[in-house]
Amino acid sequence: MSDNAPNVVASTKTLARKRLLGVPVLYLLGGAVAILGVYAWKAKSTVKTDTGTSDAASTAAASSGGELFPEMSTGTVTVAPATFPADTTPVGFESNDAWLAKGVSLLSAQGTSPGAAQVALQSYLSGAQLSYQQGQWRDDVIREYGLPPYVQDAGGTDPQPVTPAPENSTALRLSITQWYQRYLKRTPATSEIDHWVDSNKTSSAIEAGIQGSNEAKEKQIAQYYVTYLGRTAKPSETAKWINTGKTLPQIQASIQNSAEAKRRG
Repeated sequence: MSDNAPNVVASTKTLARKRLLGVPVLYLLGGAVAILGVYAWKAKSTVKTDTGTSDAASTAAASSGGELFPEMSTGTVTVAPATFPADTTPVGFESNDAWLAKGVSLLSAQGTSPGAAQVALQSYLSGAQLSYQQGQWRDDVIREYGLPPYVQDAGGTDPQPVTPAPENSTALRLSITQWYQRYLKRTPATSEIDHWVDSNKTSSAIEAGIQGSNEAKEKQIAQYYVTYLGRTAKPSETAKWINTGKTLPQIQASIQNSAEAKRRG
């Protein structure tokens, strides 16, 4: 053993007794050696993997004639034309008059009177209040052609009319008979009663129709002649009063204040 051996042993013992942060220095050196060994092993594995990949790429290049990216085959490629959905945009109009004319034609084809269709659509364009039926015609045209170019503030649409419930036929027929006797001074024929029942009018409307008929006016005018003139009215005289368009109270006042009534008075 050389002369330096005792010194090395002494140095080793001294190093073994030394500590860093309470940990023997030899332990720290051993851990550092172990970490370096693991790092060297991983570096060696990575080199092998890269080498294998390069070999595989080289083999593939060789099988394709030495080209890494072989040439693609040439030819004509046919591409189908693009398709678009059908145009569903409403028909455009340059003016309200054009929209109106088209709408009248549409409604006329559906069976509506051209005059009634014209009034309904013109009222809509001017912002007037529409009846329920006019509103239906307006909506039909809008669904077909879209809105007109210039729309006024809408005047609104009347609600759907309510159809009255049918009245009792037997009671209605009896009432019609009584109204004939009261206003016309006679009993109605069966055909006359049937006419009023089939009209689908309310009882109030039927009574007003009988009371306001020309026959009822003739009866009442004849009674005025007897009361104020003391005679029977001629058919031509009653017809003259009816044709004036005056109400019965007005006719009554005219007969009562006539020169003939005053001479009799």
